[in-house]
Amino acid sequence: VVAAVSGKTWNEFVKEWIFLPLGMTTTITSVRDIKPGDNIATPHNEYEGKLRVIKHFDNDNMAPAGGIITSVHEIAQWIRLQLGRGVYQGKRIFSESASRTMWSPHMFQSISPRAEQREPTTHFRAYGLGWGMNDYNGRKVLSHGGGIDGMTSRIMLVPEENLGVMVVTNSETPLSGILAQKAVDLFLGLPDRDLNAEALRMREEADKSSKAREKAVEDARVKGTKPSLAMESYTGTYACDLYGEVRVSLENGKPVMTFVPTKELVADLEHWHFDTFLVSVRPMNYPFGKGFATFKLDARGSIEQLEVDIPNPDFDFKELE
Repeated sequence: VVAAVSGKTWNEFVKEWIFLPLGMTTTITSVRDIKPGDNIATPHNEYEGKLRVIKHFDNDNMAPAGGIITSVHEIAQWIRLQLGRGVYQGKRIFSESASRTMWSPHMFQSISPRAEQREPTTHFRAYGLGWGMNDYNGRKVLSHGGGIDGMTSRIMLVPEENLGVMVVTNSETPLSGILAQKAVDLFLGLPDRDLNAEALRMREEADKSSKAREKAVEDARVKGTKPSLAMESYTGTYACDLYGEVRVSLENGKPVMTFVPTKELVADLEHWHFDTFLVSVRPMNYPFGKGFATFKLDARGSIEQLEVDIPNPDFDFKELE
């Protein structure tokens, strides 16, 4: 949209219209702009229960959704611009009406009984243009998180208090949201809450639910079956309009699945039951969970279709058929 309207790339546009007017001289929009020796954080995430360093994720093909590499000092200028409803140090960057449009609900979100119990002063949640919003102890709060591999962040604005909070982390934990909320609570003089304990409780509950789902899948496994065909018959290239090509080959006699458009996404296949195989993605930046690949046979006993289902928190492969 930016390119179509302005005639410039998104990267060029945000540098000219946002970064330069706000003095954000060290902010960049691509990991390819990182130079050796730059003072920049290293991304981390957990894999098999252990914290690890991972490489910077090249997301140039979706940079508007998380490609800005910046500092707390420089993003604070963006926060000042937002709280100024488009004005920064006396200069108007965008109109007040645009600010009001951004901060108006465009999509309403439901509040679960658990969320209602956790935040009893929150009566509505909605999404504006690039901002989540809710009421909190009588104030309107605008917020948004950021997250790519090994890096998560959170901005919270309380316009009535002229308050903006920015938390950046080089991890994949709820820490940024916890710290931002704590800062707002302290500023508003609210009663002390152990937000960390609440987050740990939620994580324990999620882990418990995850283990229960894993057990249900294991219990449903049909023992004593074997593949319908010789292993070589499952090899080949499968394709769909949504994703592209998936290649199945043999390595040391064992099936391996390679997602051709994503070179790093390679998975080992282990027979589960009938013509369904357990999918174990090899270590990469993103810690995918285990999933399943099911080969469907036609009436002649030839493979007609491969269905891949890799459940994970961020992307849904159920449509990859």
